[in-house]
Amino acid sequence: MKFSRTKSKELLAYLIDCAGFPVTTKDICRTLYEVDLDKQMSKNISRIIIGLIDDLKNEGYDGVVIKQNRQVYIDKSKVSCDIYDAMDGDVRAINAYKGEYMIEYSWAEISESVGKIRGAKEIG
Repeated sequence: MKFSRTKSKELLAYLIDCAGFPVTTKDICRTLYEVDLDKQMSKNISRIIIGLIDDLKNEGYDGVVIKQNRQVYIDKSKVSCDIYDAMDGDVRAINAYKGEYMIEYSWAEISESVGKIRGAKEIG
């Protein structure tokens, strides 16, 4: 899929990692840019969010990313994702995890989602 903005793919990955939990522009700024939110950055992130929603809609994935009440989140019911399967206890998905998770993003190293999978793998 082609994204209209450079950070759109990373934002989608971050929202998937958040597993439907709503995040704010401030959360996105701190995670994706590792800086505090200011007025210009807020505008930039708003453009990225809107661009991502439009990109997904143009590809036939309308409603996957929701922007509501100054928060944005992914609608998990519209996404098929191995991490969600693993978090739900799917043994095949847990066993398929080989220790790498969104390696292109530094914030993913400390992801709570991957922590849950690692824990499930240790138990299983």
